[in-house]
Amino acid sequence: MTMITAHSGSDGTPENSLEFVRFFSNKPIEAIEVDVRYDSETRQLILRHDEIRGQADTLLSDVFVFMQGTDLLLNCDLKEPGLEMRIKKLAEEYHLWAQILLSGTVDVYYLSKWPDHILMNIENGLEQVLSWNQWTEQTVLDAANYLVARGATRLNLPYQCYTEPLIAFAQKHHIGLSLWTVNELQALSYLEEQNVYNVTTRNAWKYFQVRQEVVQ
Repeated sequence: MTMITAHSGSDGTPENSLEFVRFFSNKPIEAIEVDVRYDSETRQLILRHDEIRGQADTLLSDVFVFMQGTDLLLNCDLKEPGLEMRIKKLAEEYHLWAQILLSGTVDVYYLSKWPDHILMNIENGLEQVLSWNQWTEQTVLDAANYLVARGATRLNLPYQCYTEPLIAFAQKHHIGLSLWTVNELQALSYLEEQNVYNVTTRNAWKYFQVRQEVVQ
């Protein structure tokens, strides 16, 4: 079964906001994704995509308060290194660590420690910094080999990299593929038919409604 993750700001909600979390907290969506940084001034984990300070950044702790009593999974996409233990400690305070997934700038050190909590970004296995549209099939496969050798069980990458060689690699090594950001409903349906482990989309609720109409 494919997990559908609502990208921050999915279905027209404000990105990295409690409104976004609130919208999906009572929806039959398995997971949501937010961007996480550490504010050195307030010493708080906050929801923010870019380094530029927001006027009213949402606290990750406030998201955790909202999540209590739900089965919702939260994909924390780390936008800077060194946040892994801070997030784990905070999640444990709210008894939510079991519902946390980490992606983004996750250090390979944690692959062997928390394999079930990490969607490992493929760029973390690259020898040099390249934007994803500069990757070749071999670039992706080399990075995948590097990460799998260090304990990765789920790889997170742009859906444009979902190619036959990568599919074969994932099947051979029993690796789950997590693809972002897939907004076309037809593409979402196709990837679900392919049993892709996770797909992140900005149309999560819209897709769920369409899927329910087809089932009915």
